[in-house]
Amino acid sequence: MALAALTRAMMETMQILSGFRCPPGPRVARLAPCVLCLAVLWGPAALALEHVTLRHGDRQQTVSGQVVVTAEDGGLLLLAADGTLWAIEPDDLVARRGDDQPFKPLARDELSRQLLQELPEGFEIHATRNYLICYNTSRAYATWCGALFERLYKGFTNYWSRKGMKLEPPRFPLVAIVFNSRRSYSDFSRAELGDAAESIVGYYSLRSNRIMMYDLTGVESLRASGARRGSAAGINRMLARPDSAHNPEKLKHHNSRADT
Repeated sequence: MALAALTRAMMETMQILSGFRCPPGPRVARLAPCVLCLAVLWGPAALALEHVTLRHGDRQQTVSGQVVVTAEDGGLLLLAADGTLWAIEPDDLVARRGDDQPFKPLARDELSRQLLQELPEGFEIHATRNYLICYNTSRAYATWCGALFERLYKGFTNYWSRKGMKLEPPRFPLVAIVFNSRRSYSDFSRAELGDAAESIVGYYSLRSNRIMMYDLTGVESLRASGARRGSAAGINRMLARPDSAHNPEKLKHHNSRADT
């Protein structure tokens, strides 16, 4: 089977295992259950480290990680230490060599440093028990997002544990990138989403294992200029308004009925 087909099959399998079908198009913003499940179900493994050199655009790049799929056509699916999935087509594969060292995901502090190097200037890190929230908006909003994600994580793991499913802790810190404006989010996400970046308020990237989103209160504050954005209570009031298109309860619960 060719690499592209294997990659699609893997994505569909993880969606089926999770009990959720990830919605297409603009509804990708409503992926909280899928995000949590993909992160939790990516269980531990003890495969050796490999170093793969590939053509990436007009240059060569070496990526180290764990090969999770070898396709019949010679393509590879490589899981890097930061959680990124690299789909390497046969024509782009330059060299591959093994290593005696076991594959080891980056620690939280290592991944935090890498994220800050990758992202534009001005980003900071807010760490929770399971998440690294990278943000260039207010710390209050980053804290609010972290609390929301932790509640989703706890609810998800509790639900499936009661159903008898054994869940492994995430191998990688769970990463969310929160931009301060829709424009900066769209500019950053356009390479992955294309024109759809203009109509999607947030999404989970299977390739990078990261949540991408932006500060929704920046949009809602135009409608309610008197709302306070500097506290969790103010953010809750703003996003809980019935006329809010970005009410998190609407986004969160749309695909939460796994057993229906």
